[in-house]
Amino acid sequence: MIAVDPENIRNFVEKEFGTPVLNNLNKIHIGGTNNSKGRDYENFFQLYKAFELAAQDIDHSKHLLSCQELAFIDDICHWDLENSIKHNYQAKNSKGKAADWTSDITTRCKRQTKIDQSLYSISESRNYLLVSCEKKKDNNLKKVPVRLKKMNTCIFFPYCKTLIELVEKTKLKSFVASLIETDDMSHVDYSTKLILGVLQGSNAQDIKSIFEEACSSAAPNPFVKFRKRTAFRQEIPDWIKQIVTTASNNTTYKLQSNRVYLTTASGFEVSALLDEILKLSDDAIQKIINTKDLAMLFISLAQVELNIDTSLNSSPLRGA
Repeated sequence: MIAVDPENIRNFVEKEFGTPVLNNLNKIHIGGTNNSKGRDYENFFQLYKAFELAAQDIDHSKHLLSCQELAFIDDICHWDLENSIKHNYQAKNSKGKAADWTSDITTRCKRQTKIDQSLYSISESRNYLLVSCEKKKDNNLKKVPVRLKKMNTCIFFPYCKTLIELVEKTKLKSFVASLIETDDMSHVDYSTKLILGVLQGSNAQDIKSIFEEACSSAAPNPFVKFRKRTAFRQEIPDWIKQIVTTASNNTTYKLQSNRVYLTTASGFEVSALLDEILKLSDDAIQKIINTKDLAMLFISLAQVELNIDTSLNSSPLRGA
């Protein structure tokens, strides 16, 4: 993000639009930071955007998410510094008049565009009224002035009370699965809570930093795409290969995304992190003598994964 001191923003607004407009900007900012109900809606949208962007083949260090900026369209912002585009979202979790596209929204969009282009030197400023009612979205699209429609619009995003509901109602699960290479709900839930915690601790951060921060504190680290690779190529330990290949039950093994998978002829599959397997002592390894023992070991290691970082479950936005 192009760092601009809040006072420079205020000075620009006062010079460009006048003192009354500056006073209005300050009121907008105060109102946004005090809106706790709206923040729940915004938090989940920001979480969704973080995973949506992380799943894309882009330079993640040049895509930043911020919230509650000193701005006319201020709730969530996506800075696309790769393409010099700034996406500004004004969130309205309402089915009533509060979510209407009004002349005030039109004016705020125009002023935000002026700030983005003149103060931040952004090529394209795109503004969105984000609403939780599809019917409201459809009605609002008819109200957007024709001259503004190219860069200003209204979009729908569902209001969800829990993370589970968010996963069920949106494409979030597919984004998460592409980063952790599994769609198992326990892993999806764990991963979303990690990123939600990072987002709630910062007002502005690039996608690369968001996920690297989550990776640094996660045990285990689920984000394959952002996991720092070791200098050498890790392989499945020979003792596992020996147990599987000498068995007569057609069990197979594979290494994928730092996880070792065991699959039986019937299709039953278990997996464990290679990092955890490599930590096993010689005494523990000597107790594993057949594929059944190996499967039970993998199950126990997977259970340890799920029990780690239980503090995430205390989040007020936890899924139930």
